[in-house]
Amino acid sequence: MFIWAHRKVAGLVFEVSSAQSAPPPIRNAGLFYYIPQAALGSIIITAVVPMVDYEAVIDMWRVNKLDLLPFAVSFFGSLFLGIEYGVLSAVGLNILYLLFLTAR
Repeated sequence: MFIWAHRKVAGLVFEVSSAQSAPPPIRNAGLFYYIPQAALGSIIITAVVPMVDYEAVIDMWRVNKLDLLPFAVSFFGSLFLGIEYGVLSAVGLNILYLLFLTAR
């Protein structure tokens, strides 16, 4: 039952996102005018939550704690600064970390 519901939610998210990126005559037709933004946000959150892999973070913590630092920087940087700056800061930190390990 859950897999069926998850596929329906994913299909609905695809329909919403494809309609939002549709040409202006279709997008401006008012299809989403009466749907509250909170409802659209909850649909997207419901579709994204099963994609989060908590076990990978725990495995990174067990193997090498410093490998978790670029992950945390990218996550919180993307959350607070935006996607571009979050990924850029994590890449920069990872390059500095690799240079540090090489110079050792």
